[in-house]
Amino acid sequence: MNLIKVYLVRHGQTKFNLLNRIQGSSDIKLTKEGIVQAINCNLDKNINFDIGYHSSLSRSKDTLDIICKRLVIKPKIMCNDLIIERSYGIFEGLTENEIKSKYTDLYFKWIKDENTEIKNAETIDNVLNRINKFLNLLVINKFKNVLVVTHSGILYTLFKYVTRSEEHTSEL
Repeated sequence: MNLIKVYLVRHGQTKFNLLNRIQGSSDIKLTKEGIVQAINCNLDKNINFDIGYHSSLSRSKDTLDIICKRLVIKPKIMCNDLIIERSYGIFEGLTENEIKSKYTDLYFKWIKDENTEIKNAETIDNVLNRINKFLNLLVINKFKNVLVVTHSGILYTLFKYVTRSEEHTSEL
């Protein structure tokens, strides 16, 4: 069996993070603080990463680029939207209070069950399917050390799947 170490990093801070707005698949750039966070990412500079992945959203790409500048051995860099943030449809760009005000019933369903259907939003099952395809890609390519700069929605979904949180009954 091939052992793969995957180093998962969330992108740095964006303006929407500061404003508590749901950014989802909207392309929001890093703030100055987000750039500093990427610079201060505490990875061993001597790890020989086979590859570094980012999504097509600039916050992911820019964070990876900044991190890689500090590495002794620069990995090959690839964009892969299997690790892009979940689309939150009509909730994107809104704060929680704005969602609550504009979509009151939907808001309370969503708070109770994140799998609630939201217009134009990606389902959790689809996010899990993307994560599965991405992990299979890593196995097929026989990578040993992989650096992945992704988004909180991907990391949160993966965490809940691995810890078998009750919200996720789907299988990877």
